[in-house]
Amino acid sequence: MSLKLGIPKGSLQEASLQLFRRAGYEITVSSRSYFPVIDDSDMECMLIRAQEMARYVEDGVLDAGMTGRDWILENNEDGNGVVEVADLIYAKNTFGKVRWVLAVPETSPIKSVQDLQGKRIATECERLPERWHEKVKREGHGMIEAAPVSPADAAREHLLMNLRLNEGIDLDAWRMRWGVAADAGRIAGLIRRGLLVGSGDRIAASPAGRLVLNSVIADLAP
Repeated sequence: MSLKLGIPKGSLQEASLQLFRRAGYEITVSSRSYFPVIDDSDMECMLIRAQEMARYVEDGVLDAGMTGRDWILENNEDGNGVVEVADLIYAKNTFGKVRWVLAVPETSPIKSVQDLQGKRIATECERLPERWHEKVKREGHGMIEAAPVSPADAAREHLLMNLRLNEGIDLDAWRMRWGVAADAGRIAGLIRRGLLVGSGDRIAASPAGRLVLNSVIADLAP
């Protein structure tokens, strides 16, 4: 009997296939089929949306599947449907961890999750935001796990989050807060390549730069 494995279709598809290649497996995908071919006779693959993966595993259609922890929590409400057997750290454009954050422009009047009361919020997940908000009300925060963050990592995260916003980041304020400065020559080079746009001390990622933002940050962060 072969192992039925679900591979996420969509934005994570190519990164998942690369993960298998690194492990020594070759998976061939046809644009007309949801059943890729893998070079292991003991395995069968099926392309499934990451959002639905946990349900297919819980219903027994698949023996195992690759999906995000957020979709496991979203679809596994009672905690008895599926279990995690491996923590695969990878994403669409990087092999680093991806975190959910609540981000607003620097000039926004919203300073905490409590300020969202009465606001209209759009979200792809239905249950996760509710659970997170309930945890904030109950415990004062929404953290599942806490770990110390170094000033260098915090500065990098601040840079990453603000470059995603249309208004970008004020480099002078960033320097004063974290005590670090971005290299002016690198900024100029990224602007020339069309990956950043800038005016004075404020820079932002261009549409092209947002597609390769991790690389932009790696080049920009001190």
